[in-house]
Amino acid sequence: TGSGSDIYKSINSGGYDGALSLFDPYGNLYFSTYIGGAGYEDMEDVKATSDNGLILVGYSSSTGGALELKDFNTGSTDDVYYPGTRQGYILEVDQELNAVWGTKFGGTTEVDLGGERVKAVDLDNNGDFVFIGITNRSGLPTSAGSFEEVYLGNQDAFIVKVDHNTKEISWCTYFGGENGQEDVYSVAIDHDNNAYLVGTYLLALNSPDLPVLEADGYYDDTYDAASGSDNEGFVAKFDEDGDRIWVTYFGGGGYDRVYDVATDGRLIAVTGSVTNEDDIFPLVDFTDAYFDDLIDVSDETKEATAFISVFDRNTDLIWSTFLGDKATSNAHGVSFDPATDVQRRLFVGGAVSYEHDDYLTFEPLCDPGFGGYYQDEPLADFYTSTSDQHKNVDGFILGFDIDGFPEDPPVSIFEFENYQQMFLYPNPSSGLVSIQGMEGESFIRVVDINGKVVFEKQLVAQQPIDLSFLPQGLYVLQAIVADLQFNSTIQIIR
Repeated sequence: TGSGSDIYKSINSGGYDGALSLFDPYGNLYFSTYIGGAGYEDMEDVKATSDNGLILVGYSSSTGGALELKDFNTGSTDDVYYPGTRQGYILEVDQELNAVWGTKFGGTTEVDLGGERVKAVDLDNNGDFVFIGITNRSGLPTSAGSFEEVYLGNQDAFIVKVDHNTKEISWCTYFGGENGQEDVYSVAIDHDNNAYLVGTYLLALNSPDLPVLEADGYYDDTYDAASGSDNEGFVAKFDEDGDRIWVTYFGGGGYDRVYDVATDGRLIAVTGSVTNEDDIFPLVDFTDAYFDDLIDVSDETKEATAFISVFDRNTDLIWSTFLGDKATSNAHGVSFDPATDVQRRLFVGGAVSYEHDDYLTFEPLCDPGFGGYYQDEPLADFYTSTSDQHKNVDGFILGFDIDGFPEDPPVSIFEFENYQQMFLYPNPSSGLVSIQGMEGESFIRVVDINGKVVFEKQLVAQQPIDLSFLPQGLYVLQAIVADLQFNSTIQIIR
């Protein structure tokens, strides 16, 4: 539907293509397209830019251009294609869905199978792109002096930062060891421009050698996977210059995967699934928060249990719990509430499969009330085949109130009942912004369109706010005075 952009394609043109669909705030579909060439394409992630465009990432095996779009031969990163392999791609489009920039991303060594997959992308406070992925070959355009300049073998991850203005690589590094296979699934950037990435490590030979590094908080340097086919999850942190800050295993004695990571600038949440944990999975019971410390499935060697774990800014683990009993569950997504009020929420999404008599014991089910959507009956059709591990599968969405969780800096000790409009000038602005009619000290917070906190400061009355460092785009500015919160949108122009 829709054909006003130069990336629009109405038919599938290859083995399989990526697909992009956009919805308005009311859930109405207003744009949908295939994205791909004559080969195979996969779209792994998409993020909104500060000027209302999009960054799309994935991988392609098409010749003549990863997406048959301007051949991606911009010269900005890599326009060399090795037939029979796959390469990653990065595509930027504007708010009209016209291509702004695109490139292949891959190594220079020809391999029989494999290549690169760009798995996830996020944007920092400057609008620069950080993307991650996996490769099984050498020759990536790593930076001199980067954390790992060379490919170490088996399968390594990579982390790349791209300047949003020049489209040049700021830094690029491999991430992994010689003896294992790394896979990465998600990346999230906090308001200090630190990048958090999560994934799995599978030992292939000899001894584990994931490049772990202790920080001030949670740390586990032991590879606990019980068998050669089991994975161990990990969490890693790199600063804005590409320096390794923190890397830790995260899991227990079974098959562990950390699928997703999110941050609101204060807390870091990770989610995934675990099996056969032998009571060594890192669980933390936070006061008054939901907590389940049991894996209660019929076969711990095959069935999985979802988890949600939260770290503070110092990487201390402050809450960690299993999700669900007597049902195989996998959590694939986590997100902090992007709403601009001060009631803090955390959402987890995934899938649950169950036998007919067991689904009611998926304990996190909770009716939100107030007419919100709620379904406590299974939606999947039951069948009795024992050969299909995905039988009787439904999706789930869980929401948690995290108002009681620590935050740094604190927003307020009050519950806000009064939300008021304030007046900003000039608006649009290219830098300095003043708040009209506000008296006394106030706590100021600026949030981008992805819900990420990009600026916080305590201000005195009539003190202008310098937002000249922000990329062009639309933001929400909040001012908290006593027990009142004022909200207004602000447009930054250049």
